[in-house]
Amino acid sequence: MKKLKGIIGVGDERTLKNYLGYLEDAGLIKMLMKSAKGLGSIEKPEKIYLDNPNLIFASQADIGTARETFFMNQISKDHDIFAPKSGDFLADGKFVFEAGGKNKSFKQIKMLENSFIASDEIERVWE
Repeated sequence: MKKLKGIIGVGDERTLKNYLGYLEDAGLIKMLMKSAKGLGSIEKPEKIYLDNPNLIFASQADIGTARETFFMNQISKDHDIFAPKSGDFLADGKFVFEAGGKNKSFKQIKMLENSFIASDEIERVWE
């Protein structure tokens, strides 16, 4: 938050949090919060995504950011999404997702129950 506060030029962290809340309420961004409970998880987002994944291409974002933005946009409509300790997304406190391309493996989430790869660039799911 301190780095973002400096980039944006906002005087204090509380004002920045208010501005981010306004942007989320307006449907411009989605904040991915930590899955841990407590005051720290409420205050600081783990990641911030544009709500509309089409806007990601207006910047010089890499394909990984575009994947995560699209996944967050689609899944957060019907599910509560948080940042897990391992993986990219925790849906409804139960399902862990790792977003990636066709070569993405389960390496980061193989020990987790109910873990899935959300992958693009797949021509065939099964034969």
